Amino acid sequence: MFDLVANFECYPEFLPFCTQAVSKPVGEDQLHGTLFINKGPFKKSFTTHNIMYREAQPAYIDITLVNGPFKELKGQWIFTETATGCNVTLDLTYDMKSGLLNQALSAIFEWIANTMVDSFCNQAYKKYS
Repeated sequence: MFDLVANFECYPEFLPFCTQAVSKPVGEDQLHGTLFINKGPFKKSFTTHNIMYREAQPAYIDITLVNGPFKELKGQWIFTETATGCNVTLDLTYDMKSGLLNQALSAIFEWIANTMVDSFCNQAYKKYS
């Protein structure tokens, strides 16, 4: 699962709202990733700085905003190995730059965030089972 989430440029293959994903390495186990999102009126891109902690227990990926329509965006993917596989958690906090934009797009971005884990799990099932 860690590899699936870390393979940023494959996101458009299985995330229904992602039209393009571009990654740029910026250091060891670090990259800047830009997602291009298209969901209803929400047509934006944003870039995050992602630090990958593959060897940690549990493994995790830290996410912080570089630029985009947010005042704040930070999060963490957590991968907890179990006897039957891997539990995956995505914790995100965000705030849009403008109050009007926040009201209009917050529900759409919440749907996007909630859809991400399910989409990754479905892709993992297709890829690994």
